[in-house]
Amino acid sequence: MENADSNCLGLQKVRKNGGCRSWKPNEEAILMEHLKELVASGSWKTENGFRLGYLQKLEEKMRLSIPGTDIRAFPHINSKILIWKKHHGCIQLALGETGCGFNTSNKILDCSDPAWAKVLKIYILHFKPTN
Repeated sequence: MENADSNCLGLQKVRKNGGCRSWKPNEEAILMEHLKELVASGSWKTENGFRLGYLQKLEEKMRLSIPGTDIRAFPHINSKILIWKKHHGCIQLALGETGCGFNTSNKILDCSDPAWAKVLKIYILHFKPTN
């Protein structure tokens, strides 16, 4: 049972014991693969995102891929997608600044100190962290 009054990072429900559900790397990879399948099928994608019911379809695919999983459309898959969107926005913000780039060999953002300071200032203004 989850406590609906609390949240973790402003996006995920917190369990009564105080912890958010942690995703294993293989679970994230499987979810991403299923999202790609939905896009490739063409029947779930719309102009502004996905058709209604896509989260339930992902839940069903996850259950088939990982028998006995406790991952549900709400709050787990929905929260994971919201977090991915937020992280994507932050990375796009950084890559838009002069002096920042993506190092493909190390798979990290490379930014000069002045560029990173500017990115942090913009981040604080636009993506105010919730407490």
